[in-house]
Amino acid sequence: MSEPVTIIDLIRHGEPVGGSGRYRGQIDDPLSDKGWQQMRAAVE
Repeated sequence: MSEPVTIIDLIRHGEPVGGSGRYRGQIDDPLSDKGWQQMRAAVE
């Protein structure tokens, strides 16, 4: 009998509202439209 295999996929968040290139610390900014597109593309 073979051992079960666990696969973990790590993905980054998409672009937040306000664009990229800014340090945000621990603030949870919502995703921009482009960020939502990036997220959907990552999970397909």
